[in-house]
Amino acid sequence: ELIRQVASQWAQNDLNAALAWVNQLPDGQTKRSAMVSLAHQWADADPKAAIAYAQNLPPGSQQGEMLSSIASRWASSDRTSALAWSRAKASEFSASAASKTSRAEARTGLR
Repeated sequence: ELIRQVASQWAQNDLNAALAWVNQLPDGQTKRSAMVSLAHQWADADPKAAIAYAQNLPPGSQQGEMLSSIASRWASSDRTSALAWSRAKASEFSASAASKTSRAEARTGLR
């Protein structure tokens, strides 16, 4: 709880320093919680940059939690832009899933 609060307060004043500090924390729930808290502040200041950062994280729970947190916060301040991003990501995901399915079918001879 304390680390999450420190990350949030620090991000309000110096996002880059807060991000560097959180990134050096050991992996685990404390780090994920601090990143989500930091993401709230980042989403308020620059949601597109926050999304771009989160999308470059390795796939997994931390990335998912950050993206969800940022999108939710973004939607509360600019619903139209957040919805447009969400729809674009859904289309991108669908296209990627369809492509992967086609490649898998081609490899296995299914059609």
